[in-house]
Amino acid sequence: MGRDLPVTEHAANDVAFSEFYRDRYQPMVRLAVLLIDRLDLAEETVQDCFAALYRRWGAVAEPAAYLRRSVVNGCRDTLRRRRLAGRQRGLEAPEGVVLPVDHLGDVIAGLGPAHRTVVVLRFYEAMTIDEIAAATGAAPGTIKSQLHRALRRLRKELEP
Repeated sequence: MGRDLPVTEHAANDVAFSEFYRDRYQPMVRLAVLLIDRLDLAEETVQDCFAALYRRWGAVAEPAAYLRRSVVNGCRDTLRRRRLAGRQRGLEAPEGVVLPVDHLGDVIAGLGPAHRTVVVLRFYEAMTIDEIAAATGAAPGTIKSQLHRALRRLRKELEP
């Protein structure tokens, strides 16, 4: 009655994925919130990325890098859809919503998606230029240029 059943490969993969999910969920949500400014959309994007990773769990060599790149790309898609929807109907703040004042966050949110992505990955995720390039699929030189332009704009906006 008390015999241990052998752990199947599928069950071992589920355990490994569960541990990975537990370790990486909050950091990925934080990254997504920084990129798209809305917790609900960030959580949805991260969940979609984890679901896609789960389907390929045994075949992905570097799950953390794969997930990070998926989240960045998912956020880009979300921002693109949001921009398109905003063009179709005027952008309006939800009624009764009062957001706390966060000048730096507002300035970062005002950056274009590419510039915001490199700033968040560089300074909030502490990634190197090469890591950002790998996560976004852009060349390191492009990342350096985007980061330089973004920082110039941030300095300009934050000057007294």
